[in-house]
Amino acid sequence: MYCSMAGLTEPEGPCQPGYYCSQGSSSSSPVGLSFGDLCQPGYYCSAGTTHPKEMACPAGTWNGQRGAQDATWCLPCSPGFFCSMSGQDAPIGPCAQGEVKISVFHVLLGSTVLKDCDAAALLASIALREQESVFILVPLGLSTPLMDSARLRGARSALQECSVETGDSPLQVVPAGQGSSAQQEQVSQTPMEPQTPALVAHAHLDTSAQLAQVSPSSALWALTLTGMWETGGPCPVSHFCPEGASFPLACLAGTYNNLTRQAACFPCAAGYYCPENTTSYSVNPCPAGFYCPKGTRFATEFPCPRGYFNPDPMTQSLDSCLPCPPGHYCGKENLTAPSGKCDAGLSVPSGECTAGFYCKGGAVLPNPTDDVTGNICPAGTYCTAGSAEPKLCPAGTFSSLPGRRTLSECQPCPSGFYCEGPGLSAPTGECWEGYYCDNQEGPVTDFTLYPCPQGFYCPPGTNRSTQYSCPAGTFGPRQKLKAVEECQSCPPGKYCEFSGLAAPTGDCAEGFWCRIGAWVRNPQDGESGFPCPPGHYCPEGNVLH
Repeated sequence: MYCSMAGLTEPEGPCQPGYYCSQGSSSSSPVGLSFGDLCQPGYYCSAGTTHPKEMACPAGTWNGQRGAQDATWCLPCSPGFFCSMSGQDAPIGPCAQGEVKISVFHVLLGSTVLKDCDAAALLASIALREQESVFILVPLGLSTPLMDSARLRGARSALQECSVETGDSPLQVVPAGQGSSAQQEQVSQTPMEPQTPALVAHAHLDTSAQLAQVSPSSALWALTLTGMWETGGPCPVSHFCPEGASFPLACLAGTYNNLTRQAACFPCAAGYYCPENTTSYSVNPCPAGFYCPKGTRFATEFPCPRGYFNPDPMTQSLDSCLPCPPGHYCGKENLTAPSGKCDAGLSVPSGECTAGFYCKGGAVLPNPTDDVTGNICPAGTYCTAGSAEPKLCPAGTFSSLPGRRTLSECQPCPSGFYCEGPGLSAPTGECWEGYYCDNQEGPVTDFTLYPCPQGFYCPPGTNRSTQYSCPAGTFGPRQKLKAVEECQSCPPGKYCEFSGLAAPTGDCAEGFWCRIGAWVRNPQDGESGFPCPPGHYCPEGNVLH
């Protein structure tokens, strides 16, 4: 959200697509500012985005431009290249050459192997279908040797533990540097050399395009096989797969997924935070000094404000932030304990908030400006001494400057303008044409109550009912006239002697005849009328004979 003007009671609206607006944004499209910027490459920002990495281009796509507005800006990874991670601003690199395919299973948890049953099932199905030897390659550099027989048996028995039917699957566990020369030759075809990063792929993704770079010393198991394999499979944890998905999408920040085969991720539980691609929220407890409502995206998203502290982790709301105790002060955000004792050891308030300012609670100054414990009274409001909240200037008045201290400092709406509601920092606008706004008679909050009277006209900004009168020779028979052109000329046989008439003054005198627009009874100017010509007679109100 953004707030571009002072005196607002609520945000003006969401940040524009292609931008992100963090707390305190004064623009809907900030560029290079502390509170916002264009969306970063590798990400996209729909309307209302608050964090630069809130929405990442999913794995299998990339975006090298700033200011992306939606997921359509994320381009599919080019043929022959791979984009294995979300949030990429370019493809990571070219796919591996040759027939040997490599896949990585994230299944080594501590000293336990192959506890991911989906990975185990996939491993077995590949071995059965290909009828080729499937090698589990144990990378070098592990802290615990994998050569003992119990560990080797565990790798094989994991398939049975997961209730996977292996049949005659030719599964073999081959530690790095071990095995027959034929096996070593096949292993050497893979880019798993210890001195270079390895090109590997998640088993649940299309290995021809969805690849990632990892160190060969990582605690991962890899398999190799000859020939191609089918793409697709069950949606993995920490991802979601809506209907028609061609690859799994990483859970967005603020969500998690600890189950396979899910069409959507779950909102992060209150008391925890969930970065992008989270499997289990329980590993990310909210730290002390912060609070984490449902759907929190990162650990520091919601700090306890100044004047408060929070000693406990896993708290869920602002109510968990405790007010600074008597005699102490809390001088910054995200405190886990008070900053220290007040210099004078205060246990009661020092005094009232200064007039022109308001103090919401936890204030350490009589004139706070941090917008957490208080601030200067904004335009459109006033604050008497000891104010906890600004008071709105009433309808019919406005206040163009901040720091107003009394009701009398709210300015009356000027004549010719109207002030429709409370809390205005400027008049609502000029009085509309056809109406007048005479604030000398009282504050005008609704100009429609003051229509222009008969005999007069009111252009925009009229400040008195009789400010603009229909001139002599014309009259105004109805209300709400907007311009002098709407005043009607006096009809033939009549005269309109004064300005501001609602009807003609009367009939033209006998012995004269009046044309349109006469302003005297006996016109002789030849324009508005004449004396009766020889050979004619002209009774009173004569038009023409």
